Amino acid sequence: LSMKALLRRKESQWNGRLGKVDNCQVGVFASLCHNDMASLIDTRLYLPQHWVNDPDRCKKAAIPEACRHYQSKCRIALSMIETAKQRGVRFGYVGIDGGYGKDPAFLRGVDKFGCTFVADVHCKQVIYLEDPKPGIPVWNGRGRQPKQLKAQNEAIRVDQWTSA
Repeated sequence: LSMKALLRRKESQWNGRLGKVDNCQVGVFASLCHNDMASLIDTRLYLPQHWVNDPDRCKKAAIPEACRHYQSKCRIALSMIETAKQRGVRFGYVGIDGGYGKDPAFLRGVDKFGCTFVADVHCKQVIYLEDPKPGIPVWNGRGRQPKQLKAQNEAIRVDQWTSA
């Protein structure tokens, strides 16, 4: 079955190999590396939400029913780390590319597993050099009463911090 027959217009996604948006399949991969050797230990297909919401399309593409549920790439990656730990795979640290390193919830998830990690981040991503101490600002009596958390400390962009 040709994938082109199953693809629809305007349903392209980021193709990291080509460095652009294109019609493609996207996978999430886990590998173990030692010196100059590497081996894949887990691979999983990422299904966009619009695919999962179309059971006929999934059936035509022969996607097993057990796999027809949406998970973000970050959720898939966390599941892969959890599986590796459950299987007793030994590793010193987790290396993370910028697509995942930009997601604070993902990084907290890796940390909760007790893993040491090194993450690429995007240059425009903001970081806090101290605990941001989020809180709801004090209402000054004018306008709407604040409801959203706001950092009490200033954030700095990664590229500004690295060039300082």
